[in-house]
Amino acid sequence: DDISTTIVAQVFTLPILIHSFGVYSLWSILVNALVLWTVPILMLIGGIASVLIFISSFFSIFLYLALPFLIYFERIVGLFGNLDGQLDLSLLPWQYLISYYLILFAFLLRLKKII
Repeated sequence: DDISTTIVAQVFTLPILIHSFGVYSLWSILVNALVLWTVPILMLIGGIASVLIFISSFFSIFLYLALPFLIYFERIVGLFGNLDGQLDLSLLPWQYLISYYLILFAFLLRLKKII
């Protein structure tokens, strides 16, 4: 389920990623699948801690519960970030990025018509 979520998210945000960063990592789908499960946990811990901190700054100690998940996240991203496998797409014209979305939109319209 995490891999399908990652693939769909990357398909729809690929032009934005390329335009913003100029590079695309071939490892990104695998890395996202490996760390995606930590995001809801980190959001829950952060959300609860931020509400409790309004009561007393003592509750900031709850943020330490997020530390193992943050370390895991950072190590996985760091490990794959040091590997080769990046495509430099910084010179890709913006017209290609717009065309990508138009083709994707046409595909979705066609898929909806079939179903």
